[in-house]
Amino acid sequence: MSEWTTIKRAKGTKFKDYDYIKKGEHQKFEKSKTDFNFTTKFGTFKARLDKRVDKRNAFLTKSQVVADSLNIKPNCWYNIEKNIELRDTVASNIVDAMNSLHFTAEFKTTYSLYNGCPLIQIDWADYHLHLFCPSRKPFALGGHCWRDNCSGISVETNIQLVMQVLDLPTKYDQLVQYILDRC
Repeated sequence: MSEWTTIKRAKGTKFKDYDYIKKGEHQKFEKSKTDFNFTTKFGTFKARLDKRVDKRNAFLTKSQVVADSLNIKPNCWYNIEKNIELRDTVASNIVDAMNSLHFTAEFKTTYSLYNGCPLIQIDWADYHLHLFCPSRKPFALGGHCWRDNCSGISVETNIQLVMQVLDLPTKYDQLVQYILDRC
């Protein structure tokens, strides 16, 4: 098992101490499906931590830009069970990105089937979202995150926002058929 390192910051700075492990240092990875709720100016959202590294929920970004904005190092797994402030900052940033989709002129939309399930994928700026629309369920399941980091924190997608941005049908069965027609 790898040892987690604590980054020490000078007293008086606004940053906390964060535990991290560099990517590639003999970690044991496990799937995790840990949800948490957090509040932003847009309301309360649910997010999911879906990567466990050496028995701790962890977040990693490969992007130097994202790392700089969070005052962390890229390509390091950060223990976000211990670092709640970092976890909530990351999640809030992703929610802000979801809401920016409404005002973003450039995004790419892909309609496909994933293991037989209709799927919408949208890529914009440094982010992407997946919106699964299973035909046997009365609701769509979606999450969005940084494009370079599908295995960290993902935040539930605001389905109504996606329907507005893409001018999608509002009735669920029509939405499923709309995606199937474009696959």
